[in-house]
Amino acid sequence: MEGKLPYTGCVSATRDDVAQRAGVSAATVSYVLNGGPRGVSEDKRDRVLRAVAELGYRPNAIARSLRARHTSILGLVLPDSANPYFAQLSRAIEDAAAEHGYQVVVSNAADDPAREAAQIEAMLRLQVDGLIWIPADIRGERGERGERDGAGPMAALAPPPIPTVQVDRELTLPGGISFCDVVESDHVAGGRVAAEHLLALGHRRIACLAGPATHLHACQRLDGARAALREHDLELVDMRHGDFGYASGAAAAEHWCALAPALRPQAVLCINDAMALGVLSAAAERGLRVPGDLSVTGYDDVPLARYAVPPLTTVAQPVQLLATAALETLLDRIANPEAPVAPRRRLFHVQLVVRRSTAPLARME
Repeated sequence: MEGKLPYTGCVSATRDDVAQRAGVSAATVSYVLNGGPRGVSEDKRDRVLRAVAELGYRPNAIARSLRARHTSILGLVLPDSANPYFAQLSRAIEDAAAEHGYQVVVSNAADDPAREAAQIEAMLRLQVDGLIWIPADIRGERGERGERDGAGPMAALAPPPIPTVQVDRELTLPGGISFCDVVESDHVAGGRVAAEHLLALGHRRIACLAGPATHLHACQRLDGARAALREHDLELVDMRHGDFGYASGAAAAEHWCALAPALRPQAVLCINDAMALGVLSAAAERGLRVPGDLSVTGYDDVPLARYAVPPLTTVAQPVQLLATAALETLLDRIANPEAPVAPRRRLFHVQLVVRRSTAPLARME
């Protein structure tokens, strides 16, 4: 054991421990590890580095960053880390951040606004340089005129006091006032292009598996689909609300598949891919052919969509563009804290990806 410290459990070596082992001052250790500001002889430098290796010393990055007022860490708050789209978007954001020398701390709000608020507070305590926030997006129900009342647990949330960018959807202050930069895709256009695709295939009995009525981005997709139908003097033959998960898709499909052929929808427009995949699974179990008996569309174009049976027709969001734009916008705010505070909003186009889960109506009859 000579020349080695005894096992000390979870106790970490300190800079003073390194100095004592190397026979130098704590300041000399700092000069060696930080490359200055004063020079150190080769002998002392070698002794310090040898002591660092023997003790397994790691500089306190948090203390260093607090002194520098810069941590090179970003916070990322997700509404649901189990959702495949958010997993894909999170990976793209983390990869983009790594290219700029930033680490990302990820948290999952589980679509709970109280948990989300607590996680944002935790990010602030971690002294992250900036925050990328995909809001749980839970707000007031639509009123009789289809307008949102701005109520709900998140309406009273104060803007985070650090550079913040919302991604994928915008949560505003009461009155529709933006309080930070926003990067999102055109959800209304996405719902419209999905409905137009089904209409072009000849479908007229179209049902929709929507998201929760309190989620604005889901309602925007629904609004786009309804607008396309109205242009053909049509309405949805049925609409059910799911929770964005596979099981809610399967449950809705169980209902539709049990209907007589004359009453069954010819096509189902799903607000996200996970629910659409649930519809495909339930239809297969019921013996319905997709697209022979039922055409199905999704939204997001998650990786699993192309490997579904049949491969899923869906609306692709530009994940890489969203991630890159979010990071660039955030880093610009971090680098230019004195820039005008007026929130900026970047809107990206979506794209219909046609696969084999949809077919012309003539082939289905």
